[in-house]
Amino acid sequence: MKRITTLVILLCISFLITSCDRDDCKDCKEKTETGNVQIGDVLPDFSVKLSSGDIIDRKSLEGKISVILFFSTTCPDCRALFPSIERIYKENKDNEKFIFLAIGRAQSEDVVRTFMEENNYTFPYSPQETRDIYDLFAPSIVPRVYISNSKTTVEEVFIDNPLATYDEMKDIIDKLIEELCCKA
Repeated sequence: MKRITTLVILLCISFLITSCDRDDCKDCKEKTETGNVQIGDVLPDFSVKLSSGDIIDRKSLEGKISVILFFSTTCPDCRALFPSIERIYKENKDNEKFIFLAIGRAQSEDVVRTFMEENNYTFPYSPQETRDIYDLFAPSIVPRVYISNSKTTVEEVFIDNPLATYDEMKDIIDKLIEELCCKA
């Protein structure tokens, strides 16, 4: 009996350690999963400095299709999503109608930079030592991907269950870019 109790406790601890942050939210499961910013909402006002040195804010996203990723380098789901994110970024980075940014939630510049370099990721990122920017978008859960149209209105939100696939993200981005180019 003691072994079973110990096993159950260890399984519970294991689950808590490997989950990608579902904390901070009491009695608001729906808001935790959907976030503060939902499909149809305009992106909140924010400003971040990217690894490239560029300053990005909501206004600079106007007229472009944007993909915003919130992540943590310690999150297994984030790590699983990164290869698809890198591919999306590389395929679209030269398109002047597309902008991508990854925002590291509550992690230092050194931690994020080291992780990006060690894994050969080239997409632009903004390490944030606090959760201030992230909290504008959601109370918890990473990874979190927002795809927005040229009016900075959110067209799609992906979280960790299920993870966004490359094809899902590509289809939405391609559709939005085509719509934007046809309007021009």
